[in-house]
Amino acid sequence: MKHLFSSLLFLFSAIVLPMCSFAQTDKKDTTLLLSGKKPRYYVVETDTVPELIFKPDTIPTRKKRKPPKPKKKVFYNLKCKKGFVRTISGTSGNVTLERFYYLKEWKDPNPYIPDLYVWDLTKNQIIKVSRIEADKKANYRVLHGPYVKEYNGVIIETGAFYIGTKHARWESFDKNYILVGKTKFYKGWPKEAKITYFDAERRKVKEVMPYEYGKLQGDYYLFGDKGDVLLKGRYQNGVKVGVWIDYFPNSINRKRETKYPDDPDDTTTQPLILKEWNEKGKLIIIDGKEIPAGSKQADQEDAIKKRLKRKR
Repeated sequence: MKHLFSSLLFLFSAIVLPMCSFAQTDKKDTTLLLSGKKPRYYVVETDTVPELIFKPDTIPTRKKRKPPKPKKKVFYNLKCKKGFVRTISGTSGNVTLERFYYLKEWKDPNPYIPDLYVWDLTKNQIIKVSRIEADKKANYRVLHGPYVKEYNGVIIETGAFYIGTKHARWESFDKNYILVGKTKFYKGWPKEAKITYFDAERRKVKEVMPYEYGKLQGDYYLFGDKGDVLLKGRYQNGVKVGVWIDYFPNSINRKRETKYPDDPDDTTTQPLILKEWNEKGKLIIIDGKEIPAGSKQADQEDAIKKRLKRKR
């Protein structure tokens, strides 16, 4: 009896149950859309979240904007024009070529800067001036931008100008294009110079202490509150050298010329007053000695003052 029951149970599980499962899977979906068509859809059964893999060239990316191209003939946000000066020596035939840029529209340089550079149209030369007079503006073009000087096709000097003043890095080379000197400027002053001002806006310069590599090196200037030079001279290795000139306040007339040793290592030679004038422009000291009143030497005026009188 037990064997018969086991046999019937085995036949039931082998024949009837598979038919039920097939009937479930073969059951057709009778759902219809309003149009009378069967919907098309797929069901994906999975235990994990599917990963979408894209190739690198199919990933959508934002296009990077190209940086704007630098404007031609625009330096330090000022429009310029290009110029050149070619000089040929008469005897040797050597050719010197200067390539430069100048301001398209006139702009006055910094009045405190002692050395200004312009292109003189009357002479067709690059010249250095201490100031630009009003009647000369029509003949001058203020240098601004890159500068290159060549000698027989070999570059011997490179640099840049900023509104008529030396700016950035300047380098000089020999005829074999070997570097022989370099100096850095900032709008006319040595880049490492320590500059003090009268005002908080840093417009009125009071004193310029020229430093290079931590030592006093170069031209020194002391100004009055109205921009006039009171004292100027030169340092070398931290020592005063050459001629130092004092000026009367609010005037271009010299007050005193003092001679220091040209060699900075010379510690024995004492400074000597070469010349000294009074407020009327008469000499009172020459070569360290006082001039007696009424002598011919006392009547000698400052050469600069004489030249200005002739112009008037």
